[in-house]
Amino acid sequence: MILSYEHLNQNIQTLISENTPDKIVFIFSENSFHHCGPHIEIPENANVVKINDGESGKNLNGAASLWEKFLNLGCTRKSLIIAVGGGTLLDLTGFCASTFMRGIDVIYVPTTLLSMVDSAEGGKTGINLGGKKNIIGTFQKASKVWIVPAFIKGLPQSEMLSGWAEIIKHGILAGGDMFETVQSTIPVKASEDWDSIIQRNIEFKQSIVNQDFKESGIRKTLNLGHTIGHALEALNFGKPKINHGICVANGILIETQIAHKMGLCSASFVKQIDKIIFPLFPKVEFQRNEIERICSLIDGDKKNENNQWLFSLPENIGKVTFNTVVEREMVIEVLQNWI
Repeated sequence: MILSYEHLNQNIQTLISENTPDKIVFIFSENSFHHCGPHIEIPENANVVKINDGESGKNLNGAASLWEKFLNLGCTRKSLIIAVGGGTLLDLTGFCASTFMRGIDVIYVPTTLLSMVDSAEGGKTGINLGGKKNIIGTFQKASKVWIVPAFIKGLPQSEMLSGWAEIIKHGILAGGDMFETVQSTIPVKASEDWDSIIQRNIEFKQSIVNQDFKESGIRKTLNLGHTIGHALEALNFGKPKINHGICVANGILIETQIAHKMGLCSASFVKQIDKIIFPLFPKVEFQRNEIERICSLIDGDKKNENNQWLFSLPENIGKVTFNTVVEREMVIEVLQNWI
């Protein structure tokens, strides 16, 4: 649901008055509290919990810390959790809310472009373990997702690019007007176009998720760019300038090159995707001696079956295959050519 600041606060007040939760807990990151907190009218009887920014706290220790906070605050199944932040915060909070007492209602208020068009929708929660991204998690939709596009005005350009990468992915999958949108440069943060861009991307992702909530079929196409992207992200953990979306954008192009090597798409299609990704996104560099580490990370990808690497690969605009077996040697060849 697309809202203004005023309507967000009205919705919070209405929900609380209609449901009378026994505890109200707002979860912020330090950044989201600083930039977005001033726009939110927090009830006097609500509790505010702040967690660390970034992926460093999205692990078992971070989950245990949040569970303990729920426990110490006296949360029950009648409590209400309102998570205000980006995708990392929503992943962690959603996971903890879905498992504490086997489930507490949680509302997402995404504050980054990435979380608005992707992370908040679809009901995936997760934490990282052993260098593997989102390897522990649940399928549990938020009870509500309230989106305030005005929040993106305070984002750095790297965060805008992170969200734009997912919009590019949706454009490749959907084709039509959505692909036309990503062929032009990313709009300025103050653009009035963002409301409609965000809404269309939400509706597109919902249309896929509604067909395949547990990701047994068509929802796997949403993993385009993510097999390589997640490996690049893990390889560069701790480098804030190389965020999720930048890795996914690079992953989309690398996986398109893999598709071409396998005869699934044309050379002209690769050039078309290259033109969309670069020079808008920085190129994620790695050394030849890091390729084996990337392969090791792909070994742990959740999509793999029977010791085979399964990718979602593009054939053309509007056509992406899933469960495509890709040989290790093929990936290594493309990664070597990337250097």
